[in-house]
Amino acid sequence: MSTDNSDQENSVSQDDKLDATGHMVVAVGAASLNILAALHAASFEDVGDDPWDAVAFARMIAMPGCTALLVCVPGDKPKALVPVGFAVFRVAADEAELLTIGVLPGARRKGAAESVMRHIERSAVAGGARHLILEVAQDNMAARQFYLRLGFKQVGQRPDYYSRANGPRVTAYILRRDLNENEQKASN
Repeated sequence: MSTDNSDQENSVSQDDKLDATGHMVVAVGAASLNILAALHAASFEDVGDDPWDAVAFARMIAMPGCTALLVCVPGDKPKALVPVGFAVFRVAADEAELLTIGVLPGARRKGAAESVMRHIERSAVAGGARHLILEVAQDNMAARQFYLRLGFKQVGQRPDYYSRANGPRVTAYILRRDLNENEQKASN
């Protein structure tokens, strides 16, 4: 599961740089549907979520304002990138919504999720969004703590939202973060 920067769809050029955590976030399209599906399956295998297939990702990224991202680390070959995570979000009017995000278990707690979230925040603001919303499973404590650390606040919940392969349905917490929060505080 790797990509190189000769794939024009991945929008990677020799000028692209790794961020401070050693990751690169790359916007992708239809050529990466199988990679997105494989990452989704591997990222959520430990919680028993039903994996999204390539068809589900195709439908999602076809929606207006929707963007799919891979978060990558350098591979063994020159110019090669190895995907370790993904996210899909959309912007509509003044709101952005994180539809899904995942990081491979072996790449967690190494900055990949924060890299892709910062990329989403910048892209959302550039697209006119003032808020970012998402849903997170009640039983996903690591993700909930991560989002709280990024400044998200719980604004609602959806009972029995997530299904689990071998267990009861799980409540989703709806979280929201105002974008440009630091700039708003600095101007007051």
